[in-house]
Amino acid sequence: MATKDYKGVVSSKATTRSSSTNSSNTKLLPVRYPVYHAISEVNRSFEETIQGLEHLMSFKIFNKDSLQGLQFTLEEIRALANEELTDTANERELVNSFHYERLREKYQTRNGVETSSPEESRKQKGGKKQKAARK
Repeated sequence: MATKDYKGVVSSKATTRSSSTNSSNTKLLPVRYPVYHAISEVNRSFEETIQGLEHLMSFKIFNKDSLQGLQFTLEEIRALANEELTDTANERELVNSFHYERLREKYQTRNGVETSSPEESRKQKGGKKQKAARK
């Protein structure tokens, strides 16, 4: 059963899949704007803190090496947090792409529309553009 978390994130025990053939087992796991906005806010806060440390360095009453050590630690923590947060969001977005791929395929089959995926179309167009550029 899916439950809503803070800021519109849907939490579920949906199974992920490695191929589009198993798409009937996937569930939509929305990652809404508030999630990306919150990640941005975390990054902004880190940036403000780092700027505060740099400002403290300008007073020359604090040990610059100590403040730089704190800055490096904050940068590392920011990078680790971004890695964790974006990995989680990317996993959900992948499940969502499989969900919508399945819906698109059903729609195209039902309406007699060509069933190539947007990714395949981009690859085909990219190949044509490269050939045209060579001429």
